[in-house]
This record gives sequence, structure tokens and C-alpha cells, in this order.
Amino acid sequence: MEWCAKAIHGRRLLLVVFLLVGRARAAAAGALVPAMFIFGDSLVDVGNNNYLLTLAKANVAPYGIDSPWGATGRFCNGKTVLDVVCELIGLPYVPAFLDPSTKNARILKGVNYASGAGGILDESGKNYIERISMSQQLHYFQQTLSGLVQQLGSSGCEQLLSDSLFAIVIGNNDYINNYLLPDSATRFRYSERQFQDLLLAAYAQHLTELYRLGARRMVVASLGPLGCIPSQLAQKSSDGACVDSVNQLMLGFNLGLQDMLASLRSLLPGARIVYADTYTPVAAMVATPGAYGMESVNRGCCGGGRFNGQLPCFPRPISNMCSNRSNHLFWDPFHPTDAANVILGHRLFQALKSSFGIGSGSGG
Repeated sequence: MEWCAKAIHGRRLLLVVFLLVGRARAAAAGALVPAMFIFGDSLVDVGNNNYLLTLAKANVAPYGIDSPWGATGRFCNGKTVLDVVCELIGLPYVPAFLDPSTKNARILKGVNYASGAGGILDESGKNYIERISMSQQLHYFQQTLSGLVQQLGSSGCEQLLSDSLFAIVIGNNDYINNYLLPDSATRFRYSERQFQDLLLAAYAQHLTELYRLGARRMVVASLGPLGCIPSQLAQKSSDGACVDSVNQLMLGFNLGLQDMLASLRSLLPGARIVYADTYTPVAAMVATPGAYGMESVNRGCCGGGRFNGQLPCFPRPISNMCSNRSNHLFWDPFHPTDAANVILGHRLFQALKSSFGIGSGSGG
């Protein structure tokens, strides 16, 4: 936790630290962890892209149609998977870093740095113009640390980070908006295995840096079956069946990710790093939709073209819109619905309970 200590070097704030740490603990009373810090892509972006010059935007209707707040910048009709986890843990929804109101006491319960089109590699997602890569998200996290030290002091900052949950959901754009793009220069430069190794090496560096900055409890999501999303079906499937060649890439990456995380656990003292399997539950919804209350698993609810996967989700009449969002797996060409995220969020919460010893409970 050297960063927190460096940030307060030379200051004598013992009394202030005592008071503010007590205040932070009181604020987190009832929550199963004091804060959550989120890194990732559009699956967990809650509005950072609202402040960017980017084609990856979700702050217009019909995004958020099933949310009481409307279109907040979430790439969904309602909640993200980590919104659901926040509810179950007892935390407020984690605010976007670029939101001007995300400062002072508001950062004590966590900050969300995720960005639609962001990737492990800096160049991934450049077809959407601006986005926040993982390396830039870590840079923003350092800015948050300065604010935490100012409010809590060095020891208070270190304690908060040690007790907090760090959720990382990234890697999708490194494939769908980099390696798998038509005429991708990356694909000509690297074989599938070479690109996987490149990604995992960069990912390991990012996670090691996050550890150096103070993270101790990390949950790292796998890649889902991207060969089943409407965007890939529209490009590569004749009948709506998942694209096996794409899913095999995801499975290979996920196996490598598990090995990489196991290596980091042995190299980083005190780190507790959990692998969150998202591939299996999404694949199960595709294979047996009725068991999950789903009827449509190969079309976006909102979109256009083949499988509603060729055009983004726009207001009618530009885009099609399904009549029952609760029985669809996919909201748009790329992202799950609120209904799917609720299922995935509960599954993730159960994994966190068993892995980190987080107690049972719920909150808002």
C-alpha cells in the first residue's frame, strides 16, 4: 500500500484521520464491504462515456427505459450486473469517475472507471473514437487515491482499500473491437495464441499495478460467449446459432486468464483474487432459455438488421424494439438485458460470499 503512504508523506493529521476514518466506517454501516471500485468496459459503464467524444454512448432513450433514472449512460435497459451486486452488498450504486459530482465524501464508497469500448490494450476500441482504456482507468484511480488520502489520511486510505472490493470486467473490446474486426491489422500481425498471450501479459501488468496501488480483494470476470451476441450472429451466423470459432477464442482466453490469476496469487502477498466465470451462466441461458425465464436468446431487444445485431439501439422508428424485455437475454447488439444482469448479479454475489467470506444480506 505504498501509494497511500507516499501521498501523505510529511503530513501530521492524526486527529483528523481518526475522525474521518470513524465517519467513513459509520457511512458504510450496514454494507458488507465499505466500498467498490470498478474497472471495465460497457458491461459496467455507468456514465463515464457521457463525458467523452465517442460513438459509444448510452445516455439517450431507449437506454434506461426500465430504470427510474432513465438513460444514465448504462448500456442496458436497466441495471448493470454490478448495480445488482451493489444492491445485494448494501452499497449505493457506484458513481462514474468523470461525473463532476464524484468527489469529496462521495468517493468513500467507491468509484466506477469503466468505459464503453475500453480495453486491456490502449488501441482496442479506437473505432469508437474516445474511450478509457484500462491503463487510463488506473491513472484515474490514482487521482481518486489523492482524494481518499486527503479525507482519510494514509492509514485510513490503506484500510479502506484493503477492505474494499475491486471488480474488473474487461477484455471484450480487445476481441470484438480489435482482433475480430473485419480486416483487422492486429489479426494479420498475431496468431490467435499470440494475441491471447499479448492480452494476458498486459492484463497481468494492469492487475499488478492495481495491487501496488492498494487493491487486495479483486474479482476478475471472464469473457462471456461473445460468439452468441447478436452483433457476431449478424456477421457470421446463418441461422442464429452461436459462432463456435469465436467462442473457442473466449474459452482459450478464459483458461489462460485462470492460469494468470493463479500465478498472481502466488506472486502478490495478501492478494485475494477471484475468477468470476461469466461464460458458463450466459451459455446456459442460451442453451436452456426456459430455465431462466427467457424466450429470445439470439436477438437484441433493441436494434436493427439481422438478429437486431447490425444497427445500434436508437429510438423508434429507427430501431426495432421488442414488446417484452424481461424474456430477452440481449438488450442490444452487444449487451445483456436488465433481466439477464439480475441473474448474473445474484450468481456473482454468491461467488463473492463464498470466496471473500462476505456475509449474507441485501441493501439499496
